[in-house]
Amino acid sequence: MKLFAHLFALFLFGVMACGCRSTAEEAPDPAFVDADTTVTRIAFGSCLKNPSGGAILDQVVAYKPDLFVWLGDNVYIDTNDKPERFKQRYDALGANPRFQQLNQACRNLATWDDHDYGNNDIGMRYPLKTQSKEQFGAFWKIPRSEPFWKREGIYRAYEYGPRDKRVQVILLDGRWFRDLKNADQADSYLGKAQWAWLEQVLGRPAKVRLICSGLQVIRVNDNGWEMVGQHPSERQRLFDLVEQTRANGVVFISGDTHFSEIHRTTKTKYHLYDVTSSGMDTVWNTVGKSKDTGDFEKVGESYRAENFGSITIDWGSKTKIFLQVRDNQGKIRIEQKVDLDELKVP
Repeated sequence: MKLFAHLFALFLFGVMACGCRSTAEEAPDPAFVDADTTVTRIAFGSCLKNPSGGAILDQVVAYKPDLFVWLGDNVYIDTNDKPERFKQRYDALGANPRFQQLNQACRNLATWDDHDYGNNDIGMRYPLKTQSKEQFGAFWKIPRSEPFWKREGIYRAYEYGPRDKRVQVILLDGRWFRDLKNADQADSYLGKAQWAWLEQVLGRPAKVRLICSGLQVIRVNDNGWEMVGQHPSERQRLFDLVEQTRANGVVFISGDTHFSEIHRTTKTKYHLYDVTSSGMDTVWNTVGKSKDTGDFEKVGESYRAENFGSITIDWGSKTKIFLQVRDNQGKIRIEQKVDLDELKVP
């Protein structure tokens, strides 16, 4: 009898152990980690209307980045009822020799904005959102084993380098969950699941954190353009979450505007910078025609020609970060140097 009881206890322990192991294996990782790749140069850009063009990509390759981040409007789909346009436009970009050269030169990461999500200013009610995600994931070669395919939206995170030089790249999805009818309502921009994931990611150790957004995060103005500031409670919640998780080293990068600029907050625990780079082949001469309002300031001047953004990290004894906007010849047009020690929650 005692032997039977002993064997039964071992059986139960084995079942419980298997159950625990299975649960752990199925739990999605909040971030992909490559501890062997130290990142010192990151390039980024948005708004490539002609997927067969993109001459500025030659200058991106010449910059020799470790990573390139596509910040949205990477292709222009612009349809509510023609799902075949997704593959057509992505195929055109994939066949572009300049894109192929960039893809061979460094790791490419991407999020989306309205035109490659599907249509102008579209949000959670976009009728082809499932088809859009399928084509996005296929083009950017996201493995089917990744949690990306098991949840709504395309948000995800990547981490590079050893602990003392860890760079975290957080790709937000500002489209899938966005509700234009509830600008002041909680979860109206990122959605409940993405907020919970973001809190988990910001709690992970990293030295530099790039939060990548299709829309400007820090700037707020009165012209009605799309920006995170159209959801004021969500914008403030984002700043508060950085403080609550004591996430040091945060820098935002964003696109969408068709001109480039750098802003920083003035009322957060430390300055949060937003480097906006737009567009790679499409620019607008509209900067300066609206009134900025709120708790932030612009750093330097705006740049109104084809451009891409770059961030250079000097991993010295006093780590320095160079936030930059570069023109179609690779020349720096806007630059802000920041000591990493300045990006800390006191």
